Amino acid sequence: MRFTTFFILAFLILKPLIRTTEKELEPPIIVFAQDNSESLLLSKDSSYFLSSYQSEVSDMLSSLNQNYEVKSYTFGERLKEGMDSLDFKDKQTDFSQLLNELYSRFSNRNLGAIILATDGIYNKGSSPVYDQQKLNVPIYVIALGDTTEQKDVRIAEVAHNKLAYLGNRFPIQIDVEAKRCSGERISLEVSKNGDILFQESFTAANEYDTKQFTVILDAKKTGLQKYSIRVSRLDNEVTYLNNRQDIYLDVLDSKQKILVLAAAPHPDVAAIKESIGNNENYEVQTSIASSFKGDISKFDLVVFHQLPGSSTKENNLVKSAIDAGVSTFFILGGNTNFNSFNSLSLGFSLKNYQGSLNDVSGTYAEGFSTFQLEDQSKKMFQSLPPLQMPFGNFETSPGAVSVLYQRIGIIETTNSLLALNTVRGTKTAVLGGEGIWRWRMVQYLKDENHEKFNGFIQKLTQYLATRENKNQFQITGPKNIFENENVLFEAQVYDANYEALENQEIELTIISTDGTRYPFAFSQNTGRYRLDAGQLQPGNYSWESRVIISGKSFEESGEFSVSPLQIELANVTADHRLLFALTNQSGGEMMMPKEMNSLSQLIAQNNEVVTVSYEFNKLTDLIELKWLIWLLLIFLGSEWLLRKRSGTY
Repeated sequence: MRFTTFFILAFLILKPLIRTTEKELEPPIIVFAQDNSESLLLSKDSSYFLSSYQSEVSDMLSSLNQNYEVKSYTFGERLKEGMDSLDFKDKQTDFSQLLNELYSRFSNRNLGAIILATDGIYNKGSSPVYDQQKLNVPIYVIALGDTTEQKDVRIAEVAHNKLAYLGNRFPIQIDVEAKRCSGERISLEVSKNGDILFQESFTAANEYDTKQFTVILDAKKTGLQKYSIRVSRLDNEVTYLNNRQDIYLDVLDSKQKILVLAAAPHPDVAAIKESIGNNENYEVQTSIASSFKGDISKFDLVVFHQLPGSSTKENNLVKSAIDAGVSTFFILGGNTNFNSFNSLSLGFSLKNYQGSLNDVSGTYAEGFSTFQLEDQSKKMFQSLPPLQMPFGNFETSPGAVSVLYQRIGIIETTNSLLALNTVRGTKTAVLGGEGIWRWRMVQYLKDENHEKFNGFIQKLTQYLATRENKNQFQITGPKNIFENENVLFEAQVYDANYEALENQEIELTIISTDGTRYPFAFSQNTGRYRLDAGQLQPGNYSWESRVIISGKSFEESGEFSVSPLQIELANVTADHRLLFALTNQSGGEMMMPKEMNSLSQLIAQNNEVVTVSYEFNKLTDLIELKWLIWLLLIFLGSEWLLRKRSGTY
């Protein structure tokens, strides 16, 4: 016994391995997926789905559980495990997400069959007929809903811009669809705050008629504006929920103020005014510098034509604009006082001016990327006449970016003709010569329009007039979202040196139109602050946010709208033809709800739905066998007892 014990111990020191073969049986997995979209409650069987239907499904699943591993889900906007979330309130139906998710979860499992309980109406993703092919399992369908075309008048589609500008007119295109309403009079109205802005009627010409309306409205007030669209209710419609739709429009007062100041009357001033004023987003004012009496700090961009000049008032106007942080655009000419201009320290200077002018053309600076120009606009400069540029050394700082290079005759240089720079956080541009009115005229002679020239000036204006947000407290949030989307905000907090601050407590309160306040707090993630306020009911909301930085309170506010998602109301007629094609291609069967108890028997008859046996080999250390330890203990214990019994030690 002692020999055997030591022999086994010595053998185990060699770490012998033992090979074992194991078998594992996996029963078929049956997936039951229940359509949770609200279109099911718009059918005549809505009371059935809310009462006895759910208990019948529970009985059917209990029957399947006896022989199979059953996984149940609800689907619509998203896939959810279990039946506890069944409430028929999902705003969309996406078969693609369902089938793709099932493929991800069960592609390496013994998936036997899929049972779909649905009306076949989908309004997101691709057709399930194509997505089911990669699953390669039979799909059994419980066909829900009503395939009968019922009487219904609905707003089929509304197309509109999300933004409009104050004082502008904007269109709304409305498609109205009438089913089984032949000969009946249908009216459409668009209203705002109870005031009817548009009203028109038509008579349905046949059993299926559509009518398109184009409504032109005026944007008279800034902020989020709610417009209600209604079609008349007829007797015996299948539902009235799709007879109304609300839309939200954000009206902006975005006209930026542009001032063109000139040392003296000049055709360049008219050319700039016409080009910029052609865009409804800009309000352009022109003036001679000596007679200007306004507040120059109120403008977003000031164009100085041949300024600063010789008078003190002209120089003060230029300095006032720079000190106020207003973006500037200098057009140099023979009347420019270059001593005063050079002293502005804008990154541009003209030295050794001899009092004469030189003809200089422009070529587009390849590689310029501050803002984008069309290829045709870039080529435009090759054929434009030269500008009158003061003769001297036009120098730019290393930080300046050239838009146009100088071309003298046929000689192209890399000296700047038009360049951009940012000084002390303020944007500025300098054009080295005057006479761009000729550019506008020549471009019109070639193309019979001013589009290329206007586009170039407007791009330059847009870049210069757009100010960077240098607030220490900045928040970005939604403007218009659907009711099934989460309300998300992001915030950034900076110190006086504009460096990001962490661990700040930021409060935000969302306020509904009835005055209800919903307080929230931001959470921080990698230097940025984020807030997920979840989903809100359709309507207009405002928000207020506050943070304290170094003992000083900073506040931001805004507003947004939540639009109702009515895509499930667009079509309430069940598509059993699609469901039949789905079962036919996958090898399953379609049945009505009253027949669902036969599903267990149908699946059992399918020879492809079988238990799978997995066999695999396993290598383990012999020392891991527990019975060996007991054997050694028995040998050692027996030896001790025998010696004790015989009186030996």
